[in-house]
Amino acid sequence: MKKNFSDLICIKCKKNKKLKLLKKILFCNTCKEAYPILNGIPVMLTKNNDVFHLKRALLPAKYRVEKYGN
Repeated sequence: MKKNFSDLICIKCKKNKKLKLLKKILFCNTCKEAYPILNGIPVMLTKNNDVFHLKRALLPAKYRVEKYGN
C-alpha cells in the first residue's frame, strides 16, 4: 500500500506543501529540513522538539551531520 504524504507541510518553515519523498525521507525544498519515515509513518520532529532524539537516530549519517553536528 502506497502512502500519500501530499497533505503534509513542513513544520519548520510551514511553507512547503509538497515535501519531496526520496527513499524513506521527506525533504522540504524551502528550508532543507529532512523528516525520516519509520514503518510508513513520517517522524515530523524538529531539532528543538526531538527530546528523545528519535529523528536524529533515524536519519542517515549524511543528513544527521548537517543538522546536528557529529
